[in-house]
Amino acid sequence: MLAAGTSLLVAAVLVMLLALGGVDQLSRGGFLVLVVVSAVIGGSLVRLLAPRLPPVRRPPRS
Repeated sequence: MLAAGTSLLVAAVLVMLLALGGVDQLSRGGFLVLVVVSAVIGGSLVRLLAPRLPPVRRPPRS
């Protein structure tokens, strides 16, 4: 779940950077590249950050 949220955040930042760069539209291929790059960067960030996060406290099963 954390990787999906991080990937979405990375995709939003990339779209904003493209908009600042003057790109108005993306082709299908460009969109696919944007999604794949965002997923790879987001997954890599989570792998780097996950060992430093506190453990998840789950309620005991009954």
